[in-house]
Amino acid sequence: MGQFVNKMQFQVKKASTHMGVYFLRVVTGSWIGLIFAHFFQYIFEFENFLFLFVIVLMAAAIVRITRGWGFLSVVIFNLFCVLVAVLLQMYIKVAPGG
Repeated sequence: MGQFVNKMQFQVKKASTHMGVYFLRVVTGSWIGLIFAHFFQYIFEFENFLFLFVIVLMAAAIVRITRGWGFLSVVIFNLFCVLVAVLLQMYIKVAPGG
């Protein structure tokens, strides 16, 4: 009976870890999708339905791309995305004529 309880505890811990990583991947994809949707809406001036479609499409693509990644890999990917965003922001502020 003790072996069964230990196995169940291990499975619950493993499932909760996987759900946490999956949630982080969905949040990452949604955030990147929101950024791209704002960018495309500014350029192409499309409506709300296409705005939502771009968010869902990008979130699904990021979740699919990061399918085999662990927690640390997703966090490093998030840090890389933040670094790129900060570099782009710095370029926009420093660029001549802006």
